[in-house]
Amino acid sequence: MAPDLDGLTFLSGLSGYWSFHHTFGHSLFIIPFIAVGLGLFGHKKILTILFCWVGSLAHVAVDIFGSWPVHLLWPVYPDWALIDTPNAFIIFPVEFITPFVMIAWSIRVYKKRGITIFEIFGGWIESQLYAWLKKISA
Repeated sequence: MAPDLDGLTFLSGLSGYWSFHHTFGHSLFIIPFIAVGLGLFGHKKILTILFCWVGSLAHVAVDIFGSWPVHLLWPVYPDWALIDTPNAFIIFPVEFITPFVMIAWSIRVYKKRGITIFEIFGGWIESQLYAWLKKISA
C-alpha cells in the first residue's frame, strides 16, 4: 500500500488530492526508493526490499487497469498518464474484494503452516500479529 502514500495529499484538500494522487507514489522512478526505504525496516533486508518492490509494482499494475490516471513517469513527464478514465468493472473487485481475499488467504496460510507474511519484518509487528492470529484461530 506504500504507493498510495500520495493519497495523503487529501489532507491538503480535494484539489491537492486530484493533483497528486497516483503521481509520486506510483512513479517508476520513485518505487525503488519506496522499496529500499521500507526494506531497511525488515529483518531480512534484501528479501524485504524485493517483496516491497514487487508489491509496489503489482499495486501500480492494478491501478493502471482499473483506476484513475496513473503517472508512471512522474516527475520526468509529470503530465503523461497511462489511463485517462476509470474502469468500474475492475475498480470494484480490486478495491473491495481483493483485500478480503488476501486476508482470508493469509489466515489460511497461518493455520496450515504457522507462518505469516510479516515474518520477514520480524520484531514487534510479527509478535503482535501472532498474538492476534492465535486469538482468532482458537
